[in-house]
Amino acid sequence: MKETSKKVLFWALMFMGVFLLLTQVGYSDGDDAFFYQYTHEMGFLEYLSWRYTTWVGRMSGEAMVYAAFTLGIWFWRVVNAMMIVLLPCGVLKLAEKAAGIRTERFLAGPTLTVVCGYLLMAIMTVGYAAIWINGSIFYTWSFTCGIWALIPVADIVFDTGVGNYSIPCAILASMSIDQMAAVLLTFEVLAVLVAAVRQYGCKKHPGKNERIRNILLIAQTAVTVVAFIILFLAPGN
Repeated sequence: MKETSKKVLFWALMFMGVFLLLTQVGYSDGDDAFFYQYTHEMGFLEYLSWRYTTWVGRMSGEAMVYAAFTLGIWFWRVVNAMMIVLLPCGVLKLAEKAAGIRTERFLAGPTLTVVCGYLLMAIMTVGYAAIWINGSIFYTWSFTCGIWALIPVADIVFDTGVGNYSIPCAILASMSIDQMAAVLLTFEVLAVLVAAVRQYGCKKHPGKNERIRNILLIAQTAVTVVAFIILFLAPGN
């Protein structure tokens, strides 16, 4: 079997396993009932405005909550299964870039190890952050977006790729959960400093591709800063 096929098969099987588990999960009392009620009573912008002025500035998270509760539980099951799979997949990619590994081979040992990271957490932690509908959106979805927003940043720092930036992922992460926003912004700023040192600290003039990478990095960092500010300026905070 080709190495790419092994990768696809592994992550597809994990997705199916997680999805089957999530088919047994339904709406809970408390927060799920609260969000279900108000997302069905209000329009999208009305809901976001109400949450921003009276509760918290996590607008991307609230937008994902609105989408998940209005589109229905099957939509959440599919997307949440994808996010649970993409989180360890993204962590593995970051580790490969930090280690300078460039291979198309299916690394069975590291892949299984990073997936088993879920087993290192308390069952209640996994339940509240990945299986509970409301909690999974604010935590698993947000942290997954943050990890994938960091991957192109790692491309710059470790010089392992072309740096195709993911500004949508950066926005979803930085306006969903404060901790992820702080982590993402910190590493983006550090990456900008690394790029500046490389560009102005060496005599070699940067090529066109490198200049484009640096511009995209600065753009993603600027967007994250703006989202971070909007999050913390919310009257509801």
